[in-house]
Amino acid sequence: MAGEGKVASYTVSYMPPEGFNSPLLLVLVELSEGGMVLCLGDTEDTSHVRIGGAASVYVDREGRYRYTPQASEGHRPE
Repeated sequence: MAGEGKVASYTVSYMPPEGFNSPLLLVLVELSEGGMVLCLGDTEDTSHVRIGGAASVYVDREGRYRYTPQASEGHRPE
């Protein structure tokens, strides 16, 4: 599953559950095709995350949903 949408909400957890590293960026993305998905984000730089910002969603090798800002937001995904 991959898609595009916009950031509905996000949070950075500095005390995440066991199995996750701190800080943990969680981004709720409202998909253009409908529905919402909770994604993991890159915590090295959270300055690019903003509510209403354009977002891309993809599934990583471990089956987890991942958030990246769209290139039009000034940040290019790797």
